[in-house]
Amino acid sequence: MPRFWLVLAATSSVLGMASLDTLAVTTAIPDIQRDFGLSPAEAAWVVAAYVLGLVSVIVPGGRFADTYGRKRLTLVGVNVFLAMSVLCGLAPSAAVLVAARFAQGVGAGLMLPPGRAIIVDAFPKERIGTAFGIGASVSGIAIVAGPTVGGLLTDLLSWRAIFFINVPLGIVALLLVVVYVSESRDPLPRRVDAPGMIAMFILTASIATMLLQLSRWGARSVAVGALLVVAVLGLVGLVAVERKRTDGLVRLDLFRRTEFAYAVGARFALSIAGLSTAFFMLLYMQDVLGYTALQAGAGILPLVGTAIVMATVSGVLVDRFGERPVVFGGLSLVLAGLVVLLFVTRDVGYLYLFVGFLIIIEFNCSLA
Repeated sequence: MPRFWLVLAATSSVLGMASLDTLAVTTAIPDIQRDFGLSPAEAAWVVAAYVLGLVSVIVPGGRFADTYGRKRLTLVGVNVFLAMSVLCGLAPSAAVLVAARFAQGVGAGLMLPPGRAIIVDAFPKERIGTAFGIGASVSGIAIVAGPTVGGLLTDLLSWRAIFFINVPLGIVALLLVVVYVSESRDPLPRRVDAPGMIAMFILTASIATMLLQLSRWGARSVAVGALLVVAVLGLVGLVAVERKRTDGLVRLDLFRRTEFAYAVGARFALSIAGLSTAFFMLLYMQDVLGYTALQAGAGILPLVGTAIVMATVSGVLVDRFGERPVVFGGLSLVLAGLVVLLFVTRDVGYLYLFVGFLIIIEFNCSLA
């Protein structure tokens, strides 16, 4: 077997492990609530802390990889991810669990950015597209399968097993990276943009906290207003810092291109729609429909197969009709799915919920 396929196996194992943890814990939220006596808003931090940790370092993570070595950063990220997974599994309190989830997300944010560059270095030019496609499929399948895996482990063992399962997966990923991935870095590395990193973290952390606590504090509360001000200051600071740097984290000049700005905005909206509806659907099935964690996870298992189909079909449609009609059609259908979910009540059944969620998630996958 050519070595580049083994390199792909290494990067895909890292990508799959990080993607699996995005939603795997969602089916265990009711159990975590009971164990620690949490409100729904407090329990949401168990999921949100991971995503917040990931997004806070994933952009500068690429710079770290170029400067200090892509293999090295991948190994650092995997080790942090594994250590924090163990801490999550042993967490004696909700505060420790949320803090460990944030640090686990940081580990994921460090180990993911080097993957694309590692693939480009290892693969023949004519096969890079295939490698990226396989990696995207692994990520999509892992995200969609996460709730089912989490539900199975929660029902059979405990919610803590969701984190302990990362240990054998992580060891396999470590061995593959150590044995098959060669070290590489940018021959002309750029400086790490520390001010930009701080401004970006302030921006993302304040927005995430504001959104998560909005229902608890109220839209007119002083705390929400203060966080909004902090978010605006973070955004202003980020723009001010990046405008003065030629090697900053964010190339602001790209946003002058209308297509790029719209694409980023659409991707942002799609991510919010996908993750928020997944969280809602899984909790609805358990808290309202009375499903067990395993049943709730299995409830979205059919999405795995359709995600693979949609990823293939969307590529064919883009080749035939171009990007604009496919993206417009996909966004329209995502909006339709959200409208369907607007009318969810305690009396609707699984089928109604599934149809709305299916539309949103599948076209998220196809447009990713």
